Amino acid sequence: MAGTPLPYVLNRAAAALSLAVLVTGLWLLADGLHALPRTAGWMVLGAVMVGVSLFGRGPILAMFPKAAPQADAPEGRPDNVVGAGGAHLHVERYGPADGWPIVLVQGFETDRTIWSPTVSALAGQWQVVVWDQPGLGRSERPYDEIYGLDRAAADLAAVLKLLDGRPALLVGWSTGAAAVLAYCRDHARTLGAEVAGVALLNPTTAPPATGAMVRADMMLAPVVQAMNWAGYLNGALHLAARSTALGQAPSREAADAAARQTAETSPWVQAKGALALRDADLSSGLARLTTPALAVAGGYDVVARPDEVRALAEALPDGEYVLLEEVGHAGPLERPDLYARTLCAFAEKVFGRLEQLARPRHAEVLRRPSALYEFRPEPRNFDDGFEPVPVKDDDERPFEGYGPTAGRA
Repeated sequence: MAGTPLPYVLNRAAAALSLAVLVTGLWLLADGLHALPRTAGWMVLGAVMVGVSLFGRGPILAMFPKAAPQADAPEGRPDNVVGAGGAHLHVERYGPADGWPIVLVQGFETDRTIWSPTVSALAGQWQVVVWDQPGLGRSERPYDEIYGLDRAAADLAAVLKLLDGRPALLVGWSTGAAAVLAYCRDHARTLGAEVAGVALLNPTTAPPATGAMVRADMMLAPVVQAMNWAGYLNGALHLAARSTALGQAPSREAADAAARQTAETSPWVQAKGALALRDADLSSGLARLTTPALAVAGGYDVVARPDEVRALAEALPDGEYVLLEEVGHAGPLERPDLYARTLCAFAEKVFGRLEQLARPRHAEVLRRPSALYEFRPEPRNFDDGFEPVPVKDDDERPFEGYGPTAGRA
């Protein structure tokens, strides 16, 4: 898929403008203190700019409707594994421990909390596993600071070891779909045995911007982080997310979560992940992905466009394409109910196939020895432990010559 730098540019522009407004307001306040009363008007302007920078998020969120009440997320069971770069990766498991596992993989732009609304809908029936990519959320950075799709595949393999070989459904969202495809490419022997199926949600397999933009983020990572937080506090990132990541009618909870993910994500880690996608070639491994696969697109997605997602589904041997008309790229945040419903239907298909294969076939049942027709090497007769029942006449006298002992002295 081709890169889509427009959302990246809009987010960075909104964040840069937000930081500029905050710094300008602080400068006007500081400068006015030395020149009162001549600069009183400028101080008022500076106070307004600082107030908007720190508290503008509230009025912006009021423009979005509130989401419908959702069920509380179940309590997770924390765990950790050692990734390919030596870092400890934070893992959480939900739902029945003996249930069929669904492993959720987010991209380099977010942490595991993007799945929180979806987990509550899936964990009632399935065992749900979420984890943080290296350097995101509660996971450590790799000790060698090397990121790549081969590393992402190895990290996913480490997480799957917690399942003790039980077949799992791998679900990748955004650039997490690239990590899932890389795992299937590098661990093809596990397909069918440890990987029961693959679901690619709004899949992105290309960097979000050009190499020059990504390297600038790496060089100015602390400044970019400050810009993002300024954009979150004044609501600029919420407006940017409304036009680049969300769909038709996003809720205020979805808008706030999308903006907060941008603010919390390390620009350094995000840039390293984007560079990992720059030279990735996953198309050669699509034909070998023989497990059931699902590709989900959003009708308002400007990052992973529906026609590109459809082409990806058609390139898979057992691919299925689903279009969710009203969502954007951050669909799991915007409409977790739609995504959970889609994943549940696909999981029932995938795991139902496994259960059907595990059932004994008719020919195998016929080949099994039956207890009703079991061969007995020694035939039985009446003298072999047979105890006759005495038969009596009406006068309570037994018949003579009746039974196996008749005629014996």
